[in-house]
Amino acid sequence: MPGNSLKIAALLLLLASTAAGQAPTAAPAAASAAPAVAFGQGVSIYPKNGQSQEQLWSDRYACDAWSKTQSGFDPAHADGGVPAVEFAARREQYRHAMTACLEAKGYRIGPSAAPAPAPAAAPPAPPVAPAAPLATPPAAWYANTPPLGLKYHPFAFQIQAGYTLTEGSLRSTLDDGGNVGFGLTWFPTSWLPLGLRVDGTYSRFTETLNALNEEANALGTNVDFGHQSVYGGDVDVQLDLAHRSSRAKLYLLGGVGWYRQSTVFRQLQYSPPVFLCGYFACGYGYFPYSVTVASGTTPWTRSWNAGFGVEFAMRDPVSFFIEARYRRFAPYGSNTAFVPINIGLRF
Repeated sequence: MPGNSLKIAALLLLLASTAAGQAPTAAPAAASAAPAVAFGQGVSIYPKNGQSQEQLWSDRYACDAWSKTQSGFDPAHADGGVPAVEFAARREQYRHAMTACLEAKGYRIGPSAAPAPAPAAAPPAPPVAPAAPLATPPAAWYANTPPLGLKYHPFAFQIQAGYTLTEGSLRSTLDDGGNVGFGLTWFPTSWLPLGLRVDGTYSRFTETLNALNEEANALGTNVDFGHQSVYGGDVDVQLDLAHRSSRAKLYLLGGVGWYRQSTVFRQLQYSPPVFLCGYFACGYGYFPYSVTVASGTTPWTRSWNAGFGVEFAMRDPVSFFIEARYRRFAPYGSNTAFVPINIGLRF
């Protein structure tokens, strides 16, 4: 019987090992889902190279700023910041630019995961006393603040003021003066950095002592002071140069204009004696006043100009600019030129 016991034990051992081999193995644990960020309209951003959540948000905002510069579309506004007739096309341009930028940085754009079913309703929690306001707001509060940058606008109105230097033969007859102006800029498309500008300016200059003496000799009478007003406008082409930052840009401008120069010379005179009473005494006095002894205005004169400027982003759609140009009047051989240097705001 010992032989039968050994056979039975071997048979039981064989059955146990067979059952163990056929037992189902435990399924591997499912990989944890990678973090994702909403892209908009049921689309999310998925990192392909193990990027952290912080890196994902940083890349998303960098691509958002670049896409708005490329398309002129700002999803932070209900109308996209564009005319209604261009809304669909520019929104699609923004989506294409955003997708291309994120894919280049190692992300996959795909549909968002279906939301988890809502849990069963729980009884309302007891009221909690409001917490004291934080001394410093969390950085997350500003996560959705759009970055500062220059955005595409087909039309922009500008106001400006500055200082004008006299050049050439004008330096002996006119002192430097001030100027004010306004203008309108039109960029037909965001894809071409070439626009058309129309500017109107007014400048005022004081006549130099040399000019007053020459006028006095010509008139045969005293000339005490005088001024010249220069007013007109320019039609220019503006070329925006390539720039790496969306917060500032350098541009060139140049074109033609039409201007008039109005000159006035005045003489100081005094009224006949007038009996006056002051605080302490009475007596005769004189009142000074000025009269025009000569004046004249030139016909409309052609001019050409060329210059450059720098524009800085402020709160959209406002920007700040500084520009300088060289403006020369016809006949160009007379060396009659001005150099206006302006600062202004563009809306």
